[in-house]
Amino acid sequence: MSLIIIIIWAVLFGAVVGSFLNVCIYRIPEDMSIVYPGSSCLKCGKKISWYDNVPLLSYLILGGKCRNCKVKISIVYFIVELISGLLSGGLFYSFFLNGTGSFETAIVYILLSYALIVITFIDFKHQIIPLNITFGGIIIILLISVIIPETYCAKVLRDIFVLRPVSRLYSLKMCLLGISVSGGLIFVTEIFGRYIFKKEVMGRGDTYLMCMVGGVIGWKLGVVVYFTAPFFGLLMAIPVVIRKKAHSVPIPYGPFLSIAVILALFLRNYFLRIIDTYIIYFKLLLL
Repeated sequence: MSLIIIIIWAVLFGAVVGSFLNVCIYRIPEDMSIVYPGSSCLKCGKKISWYDNVPLLSYLILGGKCRNCKVKISIVYFIVELISGLLSGGLFYSFFLNGTGSFETAIVYILLSYALIVITFIDFKHQIIPLNITFGGIIIILLISVIIPETYCAKVLRDIFVLRPVSRLYSLKMCLLGISVSGGLIFVTEIFGRYIFKKEVMGRGDTYLMCMVGGVIGWKLGVVVYFTAPFFGLLMAIPVVIRKKAHSVPIPYGPFLSIAVILALFLRNYFLRIIDTYIIYFKLLLL
């Protein structure tokens, strides 16, 4: 099977998953089951047939409207499926097909991207980051680091930290380090921001999100995410504040953390070389 065909299958699989992510984005904030009942039109309530629920294609064929009542369907559904497909193909290629990673590493990063998609769109709309996603993710990450370190944390963390076999204990330690450093940076920022500005400048959900992320990508890339996310936030904050002509417009931070995570993954080697260089300089200064 050629490389292009494999990538296409990965993209198609991601688009199919994206259809399910749309369900999660709508139902989780409403505290609804993500399994039952089946998808239906939010306006007329008619159950959506399987041929009208084909990722990407159905939206285009129907012109973004319900077949029954002709009400317009949000473009967000199409965007989520498209992003999910592209990230699946891109991450699968970057961390498996090009020989720089492993199948397990690619799968873990893809699953992380799915969680970030759901968190991003929920946070944009509802200004919340669901704890059942972040807490569940943290627990799963810790379990994987202990149960199968050679297939997940071992390979991911070996690439980032050391070039030697990794034990279950070492894998767990590195996973906890990523959680502590990444989440700790956001937590400290939250505390100082509340003290200086006398109001909440960053939600506790952002801390839990970074804990989950840090356990997957490690503490070094966690630091990268911490320092790059504000730049993405500024790109949205400036026009929003100008348009609203107010300085108290609530802007969710989770989406910008998520964008920074994806950037850090695709440019992982570049960022790690920079951080390792600074670590070497710091060690030399201490000598």
